[in-house]
Amino acid sequence: MKLGLEGKTAIVTGGSKGIGLETVRLLAEEGVKVLVCARREDALAECRSDVERSTGVKVETLSLDVTDLKQIERLPAVARDRLGRIDILVNNAGTGTYKPFLEVTDEELQYGMAINFFAQFRICQRIIPIMIEQNGGSIVNVSGETGIMVTMPPFLSSCTGPAKSAEIRFSKISRQRIRAAQHSRQLRRSWVRQYSGTFCKMGARTRQAQSGRRGGGSRTQALVGK
Repeated sequence: MKLGLEGKTAIVTGGSKGIGLETVRLLAEEGVKVLVCARREDALAECRSDVERSTGVKVETLSLDVTDLKQIERLPAVARDRLGRIDILVNNAGTGTYKPFLEVTDEELQYGMAINFFAQFRICQRIIPIMIEQNGGSIVNVSGETGIMVTMPPFLSSCTGPAKSAEIRFSKISRQRIRAAQHSRQLRRSWVRQYSGTFCKMGARTRQAQSGRRGGGSRTQALVGK
């Protein structure tokens, strides 16, 4: 598959596992120079080795906690230094907390907002001026179906669902001079079906990576169009 991305650059947050990893792999196959961001150095090393082994392409990596404002502040400078310019930003880092409303702790509530909404808002706020300066760029904010609908048990996302709703709303109002594309699970599903043959191998890898994680499987099924 050729998407016309050869020679472009991209930042992918939450890029060491699951959806993020397979996004990195696809971009690398398309000739994109990628900066992969995730918290753990060991996971980044595994990602780098995995992508290079499967595509023959080397990717850049950066240890980054997207809930830490000080770490976000250094992202633009590091990205420019490693990539030269920033053509694509994929805000994939996120999580899901699946439990009844009255059982959600304040810590879970704050963390859910921090990783699912504040991070995307803050990163976009720092990357968009660079894209405006270079006269173009694209942003993909990866959300989830709990941001647009109430899901059935056990996937009661009373905690992180509202954060994902905020992310979707933010994406809709932030399209000023840059195309900011918000891919909820519903939209992602139709996109993947269009390229189902190409994504077959990727889907198998992603399902394996996500198996056994509560709530992770449903997010992954959307990616592979299952």
